[in-house]
Amino acid sequence: MTKKVPSTDGRKKEFVYTQQDHTLVIGQINKKNQSGKHTMQYWTTNVDDQRDDNGVIIIQRCSGCALNDKKVNKGSHGCYFNRNHSDLACINRISSCKNIPNTKSIKDVLEIRNCPEKQYIPEWIPGLIQIHDYDTALIQNTLLNKEAVI
Repeated sequence: MTKKVPSTDGRKKEFVYTQQDHTLVIGQINKKNQSGKHTMQYWTTNVDDQRDDNGVIIIQRCSGCALNDKKVNKGSHGCYFNRNHSDLACINRISSCKNIPNTKSIKDVLEIRNCPEKQYIPEWIPGLIQIHDYDTALIQNTLLNKEAVI
């Protein structure tokens, strides 16, 4: 499944995620630049990867950490940094937590892949599938495996 990239509409402040050093980074877009770089405010999970009773990820607005870019955030509050538009994927299902300010719950599935670069599949891909990624490789291997096809 391909995730939706953020819109170019500067009025929309989507929640997005990306990876940095094989680690999930969640943020809310604060500003969209015409150059393709978006300023994000970092939202973090706690050290226990906090989840609610239904397994939903709980995030909180970061008050400042090593991700903070001093060029982007000259103030001492919050944690802001820039990311390329194409490196971000939208989080579609997110809501506020009751009675807890600056806290949200993510009900969306976040795809995390532990590979330094996008995978390349050198074999022939049947049909019109042209996306070189993990999902395509899984579909291709399933189709090529005669035991898996019923």
